[in-house]
Amino acid sequence: MGKARARVEQPTRLERKQPLWIRLPIAEAKLLSPRRVIPRYCEALRCQGKRRAATTFHAVIGVQGEPDYAWVACADCSGLMIEGAFAT
Repeated sequence: MGKARARVEQPTRLERKQPLWIRLPIAEAKLLSPRRVIPRYCEALRCQGKRRAATTFHAVIGVQGEPDYAWVACADCSGLMIEGAFAT
């Protein structure tokens, strides 16, 4: 039983061959990291110069499991990113 317990307590890392893109509503992202300051306005290139409220937190998790990029976007930009990512 001692060996089984040791295996369970060891952290497990998923092996991925591609980065993972995650999307969360801003309210949920704030709950996960309450001390982190999340920008209030969209950071997408198409909204630069505009002050559109950010609605979605995006992050790319690299193959090693560490975050590579993080940004916020408005609903329109988030929709365009999702459509582009899943276009065939």
